[in-house]
Parts: sequence; C-alpha cells; structure tokens
Amino acid sequence: MEELMNTGSTVITYTNYNQYKADLDAELQKTAESFIKIGYLLKVARDTGILADSGYANVNEFAEKEYGLDKTQVSRFIRINDRFSEDGYSERLKVEYQGFGYAKLSIMLLLPDSINEELTPDYSKSEIQALKEEVDAEAQVSDIEVMIEEQDERQQSLDGILAQVAYEIGKEDSKLYCTLWESQMERNEDVSAFMEKLAPSGNKTYSVRIPGTGRMMILIKDAEDEVKLINVRDISDKRTYTKQDVVDAFRSIFEVGTAKESWESTYGEDFPEEKEEVAPVQPVQRKESRVTKVQSAKKTEKKKAPKAEKTIEAEEKQSQEAETMTLHDIQEDLPAPSPVPEEVPEEQIADTEIVESEEQQLPGQDSIENHPEYMPDSQETQEELQSRAKQIVEMSLMVSMNCWKDKKMPIDVIQRNKNNAQRVVELFEKMEKLTAAESEE
Repeated sequence: MEELMNTGSTVITYTNYNQYKADLDAELQKTAESFIKIGYLLKVARDTGILADSGYANVNEFAEKEYGLDKTQVSRFIRINDRFSEDGYSERLKVEYQGFGYAKLSIMLLLPDSINEELTPDYSKSEIQALKEEVDAEAQVSDIEVMIEEQDERQQSLDGILAQVAYEIGKEDSKLYCTLWESQMERNEDVSAFMEKLAPSGNKTYSVRIPGTGRMMILIKDAEDEVKLINVRDISDKRTYTKQDVVDAFRSIFEVGTAKESWESTYGEDFPEEKEEVAPVQPVQRKESRVTKVQSAKKTEKKKAPKAEKTIEAEEKQSQEAETMTLHDIQEDLPAPSPVPEEVPEEQIADTEIVESEEQQLPGQDSIENHPEYMPDSQETQEELQSRAKQIVEMSLMVSMNCWKDKKMPIDVIQRNKNNAQRVVELFEKMEKLTAAESEE
C-alpha cells in the first residue's frame, strides 16, 4: 500500500515501510551527531587563525556573542569531540558511540572508558547518571577506609571475585536470589533462561560494594556471551567472564532446602519479610532499570558522594564539623576527649614546645593514654600483645583519617602518631622477649 506524506508544496511517495524508516533513521542520526561537528568547528576556531578578521579575541568570546554559548558549553562540546570523535579530532562520531546523543555523552565524559565501552544506546540518561553516582561515591572512600572495613567471612571464603559479587547481589535482593535459585536448583534451566532472569532488559549493570575490596560493576550485554567485571577503584582491572561463569558463580552460593532456607543458610540471617504493597487505583507498568545499585554494604562506607553543586557556606560548615570530629564520634564506646584551650597557631610553636605538646590534646584528636585498656601489661601473653599493637595502629589510622578529611595534619597529630609507633615497637620487643623465653624453657 502506498503511503503519502505532505511536506507543504511537495508530496513524497514511499512504497514501503523499510525505506521510510531508513530515511527517518538517517535524518535522526544526522541530528544526533551534529554536536560532534559543533565541537570540531569550535576546535578549529580555537586552534587556527580563522577568527583573525572576525573582531573576536578567542573562541569563547566568538561563541558567546554569536550563538549564546558560555565557556562551559564550549568546553563540553570540545571535550566530547576529543573523547568520542574518530581519532579525537574529526567531524565524525566513533561507531561505538553512535546513537547515544549529546545529553548521555555529556555524562559519559565523567566516566572511565572501561565503563563507557560496555554501555549501549538503550541505557537512558538517568541510568548512565546512576553509574556516574556510583563511581563518584567510591571516589569518596579512601584506600585506608577500605582496608579497615569489616569483612564478611562467608563472602571472603568464596572462590573468586565473581562469586563474591554474586553473593552481594543475592544478599540485597532476596527475591531475585530465590528466582535464580529456583532456576538452577529446581528446574536446572539453561544459561539463556538464567540470564534472562538476572538481566530481564537484556543489557544490565549491577554495582556492588565488597567490604575490604571496593565497588565492582558487572556489565551484562544481551548480544554478547561475555560479561565484564570492572573494579571501580582500579579501572585497569577489567575482567572477562562467560555467562556460564556467572551461572556457576551463583550456584556456588546456593544451598539445599527451599529457596528461603538456602538464603538463610547462605547469609546467616532470617529471610526478610515482604512488605505488603497497596494496590494502585490504576496498574502502573514500571520499566525494568538497566542499572541496579546494590546497597547491602553501605554501612561500611564512611562518606556519601558530594552533590554536583555545593555552596561556599555548606563547604565551610562541613569543614568546621570535620575539625571538631573526635574518635568518640566514630566509635561510641571510646570516651570523649577532655576539652582544651584554643589551638596555638603552628608558626608560634617553638621547637622546644613540641615535646610539651604531648601532654595537650586538641579537639578532633585522641591519644592512647586516654585508653588504659590499650596500654601493655607486663603479664600479657603473645596474643594479647599483638591485639594491643593492632588496636594502637587502628586508633592512629582513625585519627589520621579524621584530619585528612579536612586535608590538614596538625603537628600534634604527627607527634602523637610517632609516639604510638614507638609504643608498637616496644610491644613487638616484648613479644620477641616472650618468644625467646619460651624457647629457653
């Protein structure tokens, strides 16, 4: 059947749908890629003498006066061209990024290539933004904080990082755990059926935090047999698995019994009760998100990702709060430090006063002397001495982290850390003497 489209004075005749759609796709592609050429042309204005006779001093002035583009917009167009055009300096968008559009690529500018190259155009802007928020959140957790996170012994005993990721996914989403358990333990379904339940929309990303390791992202593509696992803390750590590997990883955390009994055995907790949902007046179909943030490890994180915009007043308030934070604020069972006079400016502290500062204590600081339970006892065993040494080290780390939040390390903190380090050395010397005495006996 012949379809007619009236475009004013001209009538275009299409004989079939495929030809019509091909023409429309071509026009939409031109629109989607126009921002790449805009970035290229702005780079030409920046890098050549084309503006010499224009009366404009530079590309920013030219773009603002002629097109109303501010410096931020100019910079974004140029950076998108740098990152996503062929060879980094052309009018053409790389094939792998065609179909995303300007808004999505603007967010992808702030994501590492290891993640971007696994995304597909069917990811929405909000889903890509969610991935960026996960990356930003992990950037706020220091390496030392990751080192001292309380780990899940059951999770750490699993064979490989992929199984640990599967464990975290199942812990957060008990309903999904049961669905996957039934797929394998009851029906023994094939890989494709299992993956359809794990990634209903075909393309799917799970973001999980593993205590002591950091945030991991597992990216699943419907059209590929390979699954990618990316360590957000080390973007060079990108591992490739088959979908069969993913199935095997989940099978390794499944237990016998019913699905609920298996979940309780795996995680050592009572199966979470399902909340009763009030039926809406009109049923609403919710689209399955391609990005799932697994939050079961959130209690191990010390900070949240900062908002995109923060006022100067808010930053000053946060800085003041960081200065007054103490060990008591971090761990309530530790006593709060005693109040002391105001801090003397560092430049007024003479070398001879550094020794005296050992007897003073400033807000936000703590010392081993405040905790006699941590002081060594001459009758202590090897294990007790080791435990106390570990506690002193952990305390020093917490004090230091408290200071690093404000990017300041007062001289008193440095001195106290030196003293604590000396005490640890003394504890190890006692351990050596105990070892020697035991050998003689």
